Amino acid sequence: MAITYALYPNPVITGKKTFRALIKNRRKYNLEDIERNMIQRHSGISPGAIQAVLALFMEEVENVLAEGGVVSTPLFHAQCSIKGNFDGPADIFSSQRHTINVKIRPGSQLKEVPKKVHTHKVSPGHPGPEPDQFTDASSGIINGKATTGGPAIIRGRYLQFDADSPDEGIFFKGEGNRSYRVETVYRNSFSQLLFLIPKGLAVGEYSIEVRSRMKTRSLRTGALGSVIIAGEPTS
Repeated sequence: MAITYALYPNPVITGKKTFRALIKNRRKYNLEDIERNMIQRHSGISPGAIQAVLALFMEEVENVLAEGGVVSTPLFHAQCSIKGNFDGPADIFSSQRHTINVKIRPGSQLKEVPKKVHTHKVSPGHPGPEPDQFTDASSGIINGKATTGGPAIIRGRYLQFDADSPDEGIFFKGEGNRSYRVETVYRNSFSQLLFLIPKGLAVGEYSIEVRSRMKTRSLRTGALGSVIIAGEPTS
């Protein structure tokens, strides 16, 4: 196991030249990715069996938490808590004033992971946009769907761009490498972009790119690691 990292100036601490480590080439794994890795490492286990066991495990964890229990496994510990103030001993829970939160912390097995990991330092090179997550706000689906004309959020690092420059911004790249630029952007910051998905996108697969010069002369492009399926709003 190895974590690849590079050092960059720390913009938070002023008056002192310090650097912070940022992990490079970080990839997100969803449940299907984990299942695929399990099958590759343990070929004697069928995909159906893995999916069934994981589904049952998650269902039982949810049931225990919903009943006020504590889940304690080598991977994690989880329990529910109630947040909010009560007016007196006779007061009762109100969804208007109180919330149920799930608290989770690493178990003994996860705590051992840092001891097994090696690090590998690389040159920082020239940073570019690093989009990690695309959320289709209309459906709530992450890294999978884009509802045309609806709002969406991209999270990551180095995302900010010059909205007045026509070759910078958020682009949906479709069939034949044709790019569609996002015209309506509500938030344009280092770690988050909030915008409207173009209405004119045809149904199909798209890659999403964030393009920015980052106050330099060269245009830099960062692509989301997942393919997004564009579709019209459902009633």
